[in-house]
Amino acid sequence: MGDKFLFANSEKEDADVCIFGMPFDSTTSFKPGTRFGPNAIRDASYNLEFYSMALERNIGDIKIFDAGNIGFHTKPQDAISEISKRTNDLLKNDKFIVGLGGEHTVSYGIAHAMKEIYKDIAVIHFDAHADLRTEYDSEKFSHACVMNLIGSEIGFENIYQFGIRSGEEEELKFAEKTNFYPLHKYDTTQILEILDDLNISKRTYLTIDIDVLDPAFAPGVGTPEPGGITSNDMFKILNSLKKFDVVGFDVVEVNPMIDVSGITAMAAAKIVREGILNFI
Repeated sequence: MGDKFLFANSEKEDADVCIFGMPFDSTTSFKPGTRFGPNAIRDASYNLEFYSMALERNIGDIKIFDAGNIGFHTKPQDAISEISKRTNDLLKNDKFIVGLGGEHTVSYGIAHAMKEIYKDIAVIHFDAHADLRTEYDSEKFSHACVMNLIGSEIGFENIYQFGIRSGEEEELKFAEKTNFYPLHKYDTTQILEILDDLNISKRTYLTIDIDVLDPAFAPGVGTPEPGGITSNDMFKILNSLKKFDVVGFDVVEVNPMIDVSGITAMAAAKIVREGILNFI
């Protein structure tokens, strides 16, 4: 397969969208392997059509640069630092950011850079897990703590969480500080209604942990959680988000080491395509 997402057709200087991979998974304790996620998503993208039937748009009409992957790191602080520097450079050049994970810790690097550049941002978070712990296995820079890290920096009131169906009692206390819409209370129809009524005037970053999908649609994840949304639900949700000033998004936690028939990587690749076509 290729080393670019869906035959990315532009150089950095001319691109509207810049994609980069974040192959980091050193804090994952259950089923490691998400470091291989970025390349698996790229490989799966070659099975996609350029044309989206739902959106009636062709991604080949958009200038996309695939910057490759960040370096391999074993320490989360090092990975976060490089991701922040990469994001900062792209934002200063007015690029739309698409990050491919990697464990969810990597999203903090992008959000940190966006906070530096834009000062005031919102983050919309789709996930099976709240990721609001203060530390996990004695490490605060962890996939299980990423929304706590982001909330501590941008303000918990600027976080909007959807699809959550798992969390420790202690971390869910933090959820009271966010705009929290757990899946047992808010199904897809209600999520779409909430997003339709929601007014976010500031620049917005979207982070999608692929395990927000039910394991039937995304079996290749480090921490599967039954009872999730369908892939089609996710595409409808992406379409509803285009009214916001989305300046970038990521798709994380694809684990090709346990991905049956590449189903999860394929879902992630299509989410990336549909996201770009909705927001650009």
